[in-house]
Amino acid sequence: MKKYFVMLLSAAIAFSSCACGGETTEKTEEKKTVKTGESVPHRTGDEIVGVSDKDVNVLDVIFRDSIREDSTGNWRLAMASTSEDFLSYAASYYENYFKSDDETHFFINTTLGTTASVTKLADMLCVYMYDHVEGEEHSAKKIPEGTYLGQYWIYLDNGDIEKIE
Repeated sequence: MKKYFVMLLSAAIAFSSCACGGETTEKTEEKKTVKTGESVPHRTGDEIVGVSDKDVNVLDVIFRDSIREDSTGNWRLAMASTSEDFLSYAASYYENYFKSDDETHFFINTTLGTTASVTKLADMLCVYMYDHVEGEEHSAKKIPEGTYLGQYWIYLDNGDIEKIE
């Protein structure tokens, strides 16, 4: 039940951001300048669990700009093998693979057996982590199908990773 709620919430966020129309270009330009701005101090607290500062370009990423049975046309799929959690690469992944802030991306880490659902929300990435289920990547109706592992926010101003639940 929780999985369906999370999927519904992700879809609602994606659809609501579609209503913004012409803002996509501005957001894309904004995305490119996030790292070049003034240095932002890192947040503190028990919920800050790391920094998303690894370069996704060092991974051999297999990327598809569509997922079968996706009715929105905004879902993307990426797969790679790494012994490090996707969260470490999330900010770099966003900069390199998101063409629009209306997209929802699924990143499958075949080494760790996880699937990350990634959406842009204000000035952060909202990342839901799941156990990967073999074959879920073949249909938008199945992905993500695994056990829910947690939710994280990646702040794009400095890469801070905050565990939400």
